[in-house]
Amino acid sequence: LVIALGAAQATDAIPGLDEHGHDAWERGHVEQTHGFVDDFRGGRVVIGIFGVPYPCPPAPYELALLLADRLDARGIESEVTVFGPAPITLPILGAAGCALLDERLEERAIAYLGGRVATAVSAGAVQFADGDRLAFDLLLAVPPYRCPSVLVESGLAPAGGWVQVDRSTLETIHAEVYAIGDATGISLANGMSLPKAGIFAEMEGDVVAARIAARLRGETPTATYTGEGACFVEMGGGEASIISGEFFADPPAANLSPPSVNLRADKERFEIERLERWFGG
Repeated sequence: LVIALGAAQATDAIPGLDEHGHDAWERGHVEQTHGFVDDFRGGRVVIGIFGVPYPCPPAPYELALLLADRLDARGIESEVTVFGPAPITLPILGAAGCALLDERLEERAIAYLGGRVATAVSAGAVQFADGDRLAFDLLLAVPPYRCPSVLVESGLAPAGGWVQVDRSTLETIHAEVYAIGDATGISLANGMSLPKAGIFAEMEGDVVAARIAARLRGETPTATYTGEGACFVEMGGGEASIISGEFFADPPAANLSPPSVNLRADKERFEIERLERWFGG
């Protein structure tokens, strides 16, 4: 059995979020959110990270940078702000490792408000646990996430937690029951967890498939997941960077490369290859 149910959204955990914010992380809401962005005529856009962990840690900043490009191209005066509970933009990189991203955000006058735990949303404002409020004209939300309830009810994940696996084999506490991707919680040497990102799910799936194939052939499985991975990051201005690292190292080693047009082209090829492989055409 291979569990690959992903992470479930929990928008109901933040009162008012569904009514006053726009879910930018749900595929079914993409066209609607696109429409709100196209109708926007100026003011403050807030991109809110309403809980951690969430799928694709760099994506809120990609969204901010691409949105700034789009609004500038349309000649719309705006202020783009990102907030989240983490003290720095990408904790897995460390403060020094975030410098390139922070500099790019600063160049575009995009503020990151760290350590902000949102508790509610009302018309035109986000309420934080410390009593502060942040006004907005357009709120694009990264909602809270939780492990799918069926995995908690079955005992595969603890309440409020994620499915625990052997990080090398992706096997759960039950023999021949594997879990991959965002439904899992894989601890790292620094106390953080492996980020919830598509590249890790893909690589974990390859390992599990190889282990199952070996069993079916009557062989001893040898494939293991090493915790290495890399993903592209949109940096605006037609450029991209890449985050790469050895996440199972002690301490985890991850870095963000300088942005370039060539990496943006590599990102497009990466996407095209997977779309063709997975969906054909």
